[in-house]
Amino acid sequence: MTGAKARGSLARCFQHETGHLDGELYVDRLPRDEARKIMLRA
Repeated sequence: MTGAKARGSLARCFQHETGHLDGELYVDRLPRDEARKIMLRA
């Protein structure tokens, strides 16, 4: 798929999955101190 339009939850899902394709993880979007806390628990 090269283009799509979405709203609401579906748009949010598309953004989330596109982030994965770009190599992004959830912790990449967190403030640095919060990401550090999560990474130290892993």
